[in-house]
Amino acid sequence: EPQTYYPPNTYPTCGTPPLPPKPLPMAGYSFTQLMDVIEDQWFESGRLQIAKQALNSNWFTANQVAEMMHAMSFEDTRLELAKAAYYKTVDTENYFIVNKEFWFSSSVDELSRYLSGI
Repeated sequence: EPQTYYPPNTYPTCGTPPLPPKPLPMAGYSFTQLMDVIEDQWFESGRLQIAKQALNSNWFTANQVAEMMHAMSFEDTRLELAKAAYYKTVDTENYFIVNKEFWFSSSVDELSRYLSGI
């Protein structure tokens, strides 16, 4: 019978299934480069487009998502990014962190409603 590899801290005990390994978030240096490119964009639409490009092929921490949101000038853009980035966040249990980047409680409410519908 072939041996099964279990990443650290995921070995099944007492018949419980192993936890699936989580993907690694974007490395610090690469994230710094991404933020430089985002911040170099003149227009909000360009900033959002670059952020969404990065979401297509990378994973992020909740703190990294909050930092990307901080680079956006408009509340609507921050909310759109927060919704899109949730699916590519490795620590969704910490996603409450992104709420600090909103100016209005209505945005926090809308994100909460959106996430509860997933």
